[in-house]
Amino acid sequence: METDCTVPNKSGVKNGKVSHPECCTQEKVNTQGPQFVNGVIVKIMSTEPLPGRKQVRDILAALSVAYVDLLEEDTECHARFKTPEDAQAVMNALTEIRKKHCWNLEVLSGDHEQRYWQKILVDRQAKLNQPREKKRGTEKVRAAVQ
Repeated sequence: METDCTVPNKSGVKNGKVSHPECCTQEKVNTQGPQFVNGVIVKIMSTEPLPGRKQVRDILAALSVAYVDLLEEDTECHARFKTPEDAQAVMNALTEIRKKHCWNLEVLSGDHEQRYWQKILVDRQAKLNQPREKKRGTEKVRAAVQ
């Protein structure tokens, strides 16, 4: 795709390449990660190890969960919701969730919430700073097939 946004000729071709003027109007990708929003983090605690991250996410999917932070075989995790209203909806369904899964839920607030948001940013920065293996062309295809 040509990213030069100069006006092409009538056929849409410039110097043998098709240009796409919509490329100039694309917004910047959010490079800062999740933004702090009060009341969207719910701490989930259990007496037994929680199921996998995907299972917890599936259980909370009806309530528009944005992200589940869970280590394998851990007894607690954090779920980030899209809005404070979504987190409150989970708290309203607390008795039903307790019956089915024996979980205790708590919306983080104050200092606990600030520390968790700081953890999110630190974890994200660590992930972004990890060196990644750079592959070229056919190496990517071979790795994907295996």
